[in-house]
Amino acid sequence: MSQDGADSRASGWNRRLIEEQFDKETADRLRRILMNIWREELPTRASERPADQRATYLVRWPLGLAAIYAEAEDSDWALRLTDEQAKLAARFALIELNGLPVWPESLVGTHPSSVDAIVGEELSWELTQDPGNGQSILLQSIGYAPPSVSNLFLPRFQAWLDDRGDYVGDASGLAAAVQRLWQVIGVMLKCGSENIHAHLLAMARQRLQDSLPTEFSFVWLATAMRTNPELGVAELERRLLEVEPAPHSEAVTWFSVLFGDRHDAINLQGAAFTPRLLLRLLRLSYRHV
Repeated sequence: MSQDGADSRASGWNRRLIEEQFDKETADRLRRILMNIWREELPTRASERPADQRATYLVRWPLGLAAIYAEAEDSDWALRLTDEQAKLAARFALIELNGLPVWPESLVGTHPSSVDAIVGEELSWELTQDPGNGQSILLQSIGYAPPSVSNLFLPRFQAWLDDRGDYVGDASGLAAAVQRLWQVIGVMLKCGSENIHAHLLAMARQRLQDSLPTEFSFVWLATAMRTNPELGVAELERRLLEVEPAPHSEAVTWFSVLFGDRHDAINLQGAAFTPRLLLRLLRLSYRHV
């Protein structure tokens, strides 16, 4: 099953293949057997393994993951789980190779505390670790997850920022730390409420007053501009006030990072960017670029 089709490689469960090779009764019997298998395992999280084993897992655990995919054929499957079983299912979700599985949405809907106790705690632990290459699969997965799943972890992102988790002491890890900050703020902007956005704006204004590396200032100014374009444009004008126009000036760098055809560039087509604000940006760009 795991080798039949792209989706099956992710889940390991493929009812269509079983029914084609055998019949529906056989597929149903196999599903019932698999539903018992995953309850007998206990996958460990990366935070619970020795440092040299955090990127590995037992080869039998994906069978448990396939078993949950099989059980999740029933849209009400999560309603029948105990809190402990929900925590166990959340552990299996963390071993999915290409991000979170498709079924945590129903798990979060019925057992949010259990999912947060497993996936949320793992996320908080990961945020305290060295960012490595800056690409967090768990962070990326939460960003792509349905809002009902991503929203569960917003308090943990906010707590991390409130504790100044985005500050780095070692310049060697700067690029990775900046990438991680982009990911965290991206999820908060995408899924957060007005209160979350207001909190981010207040934090951006405070961070921009600190003596941050320029790479972090890029992130926070972009955040300010997304949450309050008026304040963001004013801050950009202030920063470029004393910059002399030049082919490779600081101003040129700011414009290239904030705008243009980058995937994370500021969208100037939003209603908040009024003609008056766009005119101010246009004049600023014509002066420097």
